[in-house]
Amino acid sequence: MAHPTTTTPHQPDPALPLLDHIVILVPPRVLHDLPAWLTDNFTVITGGVHAGGATENKLILLADGVYLELIAFTEGVDRSKRAQHRWGARPEGRIVDWALTLPGTGEEFAKVQDRVRSRATGVVYGDPVPGGRTTPSGTELKWAVADPRAARDGEGSDAPVLSIEAGEAPFWCFDRTPRRLRVPHDVPANVKHPSGAVGLAGVTVFVADAAALEAFKQVYDGIYGEEGSSVGEDEHGGAGYSWNVGVPVADGGRKHSVSLRLTAAGTFVQLSLFSTSREGTAGGVLHGDWRVDFDLVYISHYLLIAEGRYRKMQGREVSRSSHLFYSISGSPSGNVVSQNDEHCSSKFEPCKFCNYYHWYKRANGAGVIWVKFYNT
Repeated sequence: MAHPTTTTPHQPDPALPLLDHIVILVPPRVLHDLPAWLTDNFTVITGGVHAGGATENKLILLADGVYLELIAFTEGVDRSKRAQHRWGARPEGRIVDWALTLPGTGEEFAKVQDRVRSRATGVVYGDPVPGGRTTPSGTELKWAVADPRAARDGEGSDAPVLSIEAGEAPFWCFDRTPRRLRVPHDVPANVKHPSGAVGLAGVTVFVADAAALEAFKQVYDGIYGEEGSSVGEDEHGGAGYSWNVGVPVADGGRKHSVSLRLTAAGTFVQLSLFSTSREGTAGGVLHGDWRVDFDLVYISHYLLIAEGRYRKMQGREVSRSSHLFYSISGSPSGNVVSQNDEHCSSKFEPCKFCNYYHWYKRANGAGVIWVKFYNT
């Protein structure tokens, strides 16, 4: 297979929120003896014990710089100490939280704080608080985190306090030591997974209350600095909203999204991952009767995601969380080229032989670009 050509790397927008990591809380016995379904699908590396000794973790690193954190309260941790922890009362065996970050050292975070506060939802972000852990090799890692919390008197909101119990709003994580020490994704073996997972396609937060959906939508609008796009009801859940989000490592132009949706099933977080091996689901039970499923969105080495502005195919509107994959040549095995707005049309015609679409290019004799459509 021909290797894809890539666009010239660019510096990320310092104001664009980036997905940092996903937190999965498990009992300590599960952390020390992970179920086969997880290790059969993912490479898991040892993290370490966090400062203060209350929690320890293992990591699933993705090539786009995002990671899944399997975290447990240490054996014998003092009950009062656990009760004071952000995740102390949350159920084990599921995704309990997720984190965003900003490029560089996060100087733009003050603007995020101001935007969220101005939405007057009753939720604000405090200033980052130092944290850290020591790796098994003895390396000390340092960072700072900012959690969402209820607005206090004088912080500009008389709105009812929103309950944040299951990852409804993200927290923030900013490195104070080099990020590669916390997230060693530059080691090829760390990011090679049997499931083919190469990156985080999307985070979907489900909430059970329509009022909470609209209130958290305001929080998210403040976080991302733009209004969320409406998402219609489908097999993934009820109607809601979606926002574009970045990742720490440039990944060939793939689009990533955060969605907020209404569901009758309660509040929970679900992930979709890009995979170069297959599409489908990788999942199982970590604890109790709750099942954790990762939706796998198949991408091939010869495929990239087209610009989000091309969101119509055959007269059908495609949501911003949808992914358009394309490659150049007369067949899907051709080399990838970067998108060029001046030379591409938005005319699509269905292929008679497969589930791809033809996308015609107007210039330089390139011929047919094949487009495959996924709605995630």
